[in-house]
Amino acid sequence: MMDKLLFWNLRGIKNSVKRLKKVVQIHSVSMLFLAEPIVDKVNIQDCRCNLGYDHGYANRNGKLWVFWKSHMDCQIIDDQDQFISFQTNWREVETIITAVYANVLSSLEEICGMRLLNLLISWTCLG
Repeated sequence: MMDKLLFWNLRGIKNSVKRLKKVVQIHSVSMLFLAEPIVDKVNIQDCRCNLGYDHGYANRNGKLWVFWKSHMDCQIIDDQDQFISFQTNWREVETIITAVYANVLSSLEEICGMRLLNLLISWTCLG
């Protein structure tokens, strides 16, 4: 099975759930990153269930939400205001996946620091 990732800047999840659910189902999205859900992060588990995911996580300020299927076997390795990083075995390759929600003028070095830029494994950055 080919795992698909999707990053979507919602600017509010309340009006997007039906459309989002349809896209996730049509494209069999294994890992979904949502920026700007604009609801309290206590709602993440209801959203996770509604979208059909096994796991969900909100970064520390609640501006980035991530949902994934169990077969992705994700481990959170960094959680900051502007990004979340996971380690997973994506497409049979040990990979770091970073979702970024930041000012467009910020550089990856400023956002993630050098700790993620010196990796010896595959790194995918979305945002």
